[in-house]
Amino acid sequence: MTNSKRFLGNPDAERDEEFNAHFVPLETLSRIRGDSSEVILGAKGSGKSALRRALTEIYDGDYMTTDTVNLNSISFSQVHKALSDLRDTSNVEMARLATNVWRNVLAIYCLDALQRVLPSRDALGIEIREWLEAEGIVELDESANARLLGFVERIFALVREMAVDDIEPFLGLTPDQTSLLDRFPYDDLMKTLLVRATGAIQKTYKKVLICVDGFDSIVDHTEESRSAIFAGLIDAIQKHDKDPLISDSFCFKAFLPTELTDTAIAKLWDADKFLSHTHRIHWSLTEIQEFVRTRLEKFSRRKNSKDFSVVWNDLMPATVENTRYGVTEPTFDYIVRHTFFRPRQVLFHLQRIFDEWDRKSDAFKVDKSFVPSVVAASNLKLAETMVAQLNIKHIGIDAFLRSWAGSSNTTTAETIRKRIAKFLGVDDFDEQNQLLNEFYDAGIFGIAIHGKTKKVADIRGFRFSFVEDLNAGNVHTSLKNKSVLALNPMLNEYCECRPSKVGPVIPLSR
Repeated sequence: MTNSKRFLGNPDAERDEEFNAHFVPLETLSRIRGDSSEVILGAKGSGKSALRRALTEIYDGDYMTTDTVNLNSISFSQVHKALSDLRDTSNVEMARLATNVWRNVLAIYCLDALQRVLPSRDALGIEIREWLEAEGIVELDESANARLLGFVERIFALVREMAVDDIEPFLGLTPDQTSLLDRFPYDDLMKTLLVRATGAIQKTYKKVLICVDGFDSIVDHTEESRSAIFAGLIDAIQKHDKDPLISDSFCFKAFLPTELTDTAIAKLWDADKFLSHTHRIHWSLTEIQEFVRTRLEKFSRRKNSKDFSVVWNDLMPATVENTRYGVTEPTFDYIVRHTFFRPRQVLFHLQRIFDEWDRKSDAFKVDKSFVPSVVAASNLKLAETMVAQLNIKHIGIDAFLRSWAGSSNTTTAETIRKRIAKFLGVDDFDEQNQLLNEFYDAGIFGIAIHGKTKKVADIRGFRFSFVEDLNAGNVHTSLKNKSVLALNPMLNEYCECRPSKVGPVIPLSR
């Protein structure tokens, strides 16, 4: 429950009781909707779970049935340790082994999803359930981590069963044992069931959709374990997409956190074999406006209006005074540019504004003088959460960002490299550039867009990754030492930086 007089709805799409009314069909949805397998990358709060829920609830009629594999409880280190033991035993490359484990585990979920919708007395459904029970995995429906570990343990058992009497197990594997570790499907009966499943599903002229979601709340991991598990999952989906045994009747949509997958993707990005099936969630300003309108309309006196500006101006001031720079800005633009263009962050700002205003005043419409101070306070809360997430991968990034205290929120690429060396301990120039790329891609920095000249006074805005639709890749190649970069405005309070001489940091597209 909430004490808000104007509760804008649960920011977590998973728990939003008004999800259908709040859902905004992004352009991303048009690219991932359908029966091909896709990998969808998005930062925490960007809408991955909303897209997944839309596919399985709003557009579920596109598929024979849908199922979600929730991996919130997965322990990367635990699974990685089990895979490492197999690797050390068999000399099978970790990424290759992780791929094969994922291929088999995903196939188990496919069969499990099908048997759930078959009639209770259907022969195929009965045989699938009996096979799952015989494999010891029928009771593991609520624990993806247990299912992964259970499968690895099952492979251990099968390898041991094939041991030669005069060879001590796990010291010298036979060719048959090594072959087993690289086998899909790992079980002949599993293959038979998949063939029969394909026949049953194709009669419906629709595929079974398996969504893989929940990695935002992983239990524990090292970079090595995370990279291996993610790379294996993505590669497994690629291989399944080309394997008629799976692709003729099943498809996968994997929703993965951008900030934790870039290393894994780099590992297997040989050629562009799956590039057209990999998408980054991107919100345009128009889509964010629609997201906000769906949340505000029930409190507006213009309830029947589908016009964002009408609903917005009924509840919020049209402009605010930015005393930091002495300029007047449109209120919506002011709020959104203090985010990473993620709907959850926009909603956080708005909810705090309404809650603070309603505690202070009985007036229906928020006063423009009230907005900047609340945004500043909520900036700090949002930044603390984001830095904690980034610190999982970039240990020490909090000290790196706080080094801006007392400095301008605009600086040069050369200065950022020096701070990377000092506060993150990275002296190698190529590694510094890699971090520059990753920090840009995470939305921490924007790159100056100049007008007719390259002078600082001619800067008209900053190019941020979240305004663009694609990963910028090697953005460092376009930077010179004196290239001007700006911190995301949402980080101003966290970093305690001074205003820049170029005015407000405005995110723009190229």
